[in-house]
Amino acid sequence: MAFEDDNPFITQEFSDSLINSQVIGEKTGWYLKIFQNEFCYTNAYIKTHSYGEYIFDWQWAHAYEQNNLPYYPKLVHAIPFTPVNSPKIIGGGQENKRKFIREIKKEYLNSPLSSHHYLFIDLNEVELLSQEDYLIRDSIQFHWKNEWQSFEHFLDSLKMRKRKMIKKERLNAQKLGLRIEKREFHQLTGDEVQSIFRLYLETIDKKQSNAYLNQKTFELWTNKLSHQGFVFLAYKERKIVAMSLFFHSSTTLYGRYWGCDPLYQSQYLHFEMCYYLGIDYCIENKLSLFEAGAQGEQKLLRGFRPVVIKSAHHFKHPQYHSAIEGFIKQESLEIGKQLHLMEQYLPYKNSH
Repeated sequence: MAFEDDNPFITQEFSDSLINSQVIGEKTGWYLKIFQNEFCYTNAYIKTHSYGEYIFDWQWAHAYEQNNLPYYPKLVHAIPFTPVNSPKIIGGGQENKRKFIREIKKEYLNSPLSSHHYLFIDLNEVELLSQEDYLIRDSIQFHWKNEWQSFEHFLDSLKMRKRKMIKKERLNAQKLGLRIEKREFHQLTGDEVQSIFRLYLETIDKKQSNAYLNQKTFELWTNKLSHQGFVFLAYKERKIVAMSLFFHSSTTLYGRYWGCDPLYQSQYLHFEMCYYLGIDYCIENKLSLFEAGAQGEQKLLRGFRPVVIKSAHHFKHPQYHSAIEGFIKQESLEIGKQLHLMEQYLPYKNSH
């Protein structure tokens, strides 16, 4: 789990970048609400939809709607558009956090909000929130854990067929004839940031997804978080044709965005720029963990282990709280089965 000290996503600069680029706020259905006392604080959002959260609750919203009950607005503690594990209650100490959680819950219960959600929480928060009658939900992500002195050392730990597969994928990426350069945020020019945003939109178009961010967001990130992020840029001659964007703390690399010109679209280039170069970076910089984003079973065959991610949920309506508790328990059993199956597909020679 991420630490509180230098996680880039819990900084004021990251929050301000979303506010000042207007990707959160009144027009987007993310109404920022800050809770704070002398020991702790947390950013929360009053939400009028469930987009940009990555812990999916559409079924719950549909169940409310079918019974003519309002599911929105709801209260959510999350990093907008960012499926990254981080503490949601900042500061304090365990006992102060416990009291703070109770204060927030009391305010929520006295509001017109239907429900209260903490997404991508750390293990300490799991304990505290479960004690306050929040339902703890499991989800799966894929994380790469660094135990290696070099990429070759990592490859040596894999089964022969998987080792050959990765070597072949990296070689095929090289055969595309593109030049890949790493650029720190603070090194980027305005034109390069514009190109990065254009490539971000290419991925959005390809996935028929929502463009939550705008060019101003990227400009603010590269300016305000200048030493906590970098990009890999792929060039065809002088033109930027692909990019992968990362943030990092002192312990963890966070893969966030990928984009590629349709003329150069290649799964090999994607694997190289989003996975293998990230692994290289972790090894070189002695980072212990690589969180490469939401979903993506293809990560499993490339050394990313399935891990359980936690979220916490409370519903004012007692019948729905009870019904969703049953749903979450059943879902957790299914996730346990999925984990067991996924672990059998890991490429390592031994369980490690």
